[in-house]
Amino acid sequence: MESKDCLRVPCAICGMELHRNSLHKHVSNVHYGIGEHECNICSKKYSSKSNVNAHINRIHLNLDQGKRHNCPVCPYRATSVHT
Repeated sequence: MESKDCLRVPCAICGMELHRNSLHKHVSNVHYGIGEHECNICSKKYSSKSNVNAHINRIHLNLDQGKRHNCPVCPYRATSVHT
């Protein structure tokens, strides 16, 4: 029987050690930006459910507490304005 250490392999891109069954998902989500979790409002995809929730709160529910300055060109919001 293999020990748990033998089941861990390094990611060839970043070197992070993962369980070998998780490696493909890690590379897809982290390095290639292929997300499995989708926003039910705009269909944008994210690598984790918590990132989807943060997106919904920030973009769709406008819950960016402390970020009060809107970019006039894109949806970016900031805490301060640099001109």
